[in-house]
Amino acid sequence: MLNRVLIKQNARQNLKANLFSYISLMLMPFIAIIPQLFLLQMATRFIYINNTFYFEIDPLALLSFYLISYLFNMFLCYWFVVYSIYVHANNGAKVSIFYVLKDHFTISRFINFVLKILVSSVLIFLWSLLFVIPGIIKAFSYAMVPFLAIDEEHLGIMETISKSRTMMRGYKFSYLILILSFILWVIASALTFGLLSFYLVPYFVLSCTGFYFCLKQAQSKESEEYY
Repeated sequence: MLNRVLIKQNARQNLKANLFSYISLMLMPFIAIIPQLFLLQMATRFIYINNTFYFEIDPLALLSFYLISYLFNMFLCYWFVVYSIYVHANNGAKVSIFYVLKDHFTISRFINFVLKILVSSVLIFLWSLLFVIPGIIKAFSYAMVPFLAIDEEHLGIMETISKSRTMMRGYKFSYLILILSFILWVIASALTFGLLSFYLVPYFVLSCTGFYFCLKQAQSKESEEYY
């Protein structure tokens, strides 16, 4: 079983050196919400005719709104994962967002990331149609896809999903315990009207990143012992 306490301790240490950068990432949705609200306003409107209100929807504008919102959420997810991998690799040192942007970001890498997340999400949804439990199990099986999509981007879509499933074999319960350990943080964040989320979200992502690298290390040791 992985050392959850040590994983979270390392996450806090890494976050301490890079908290301001993570807060900057957390502020991105507040900046991007303006064009999204503009698109939403274009997609839906009320018309007052003959003392009656009518609600109209523009399908193309509404589709554009959902598409842009999805891509922005994926972009934010992409940056959280990429930045957290860099922060984890530097082990407590301060990491510049601009350095990561210059060193890693390309359109092709982002598209590769989005496609892998999209396919794994569709598969989880399809498994959920069978029953809730299979969907939850598959969600845990594919939990490492975002990290693999960045850390091992040379892998194909199905190879990435398959490797995540292999890595999580025998560790799903450990990952569940890690997630459940943040419940009090979530409650505290709700009580502070979301203000604590500026700390909680990067803390959670860094903990998941640490979990991924622990799995990777464990898998590497298993391979060495096998050979």
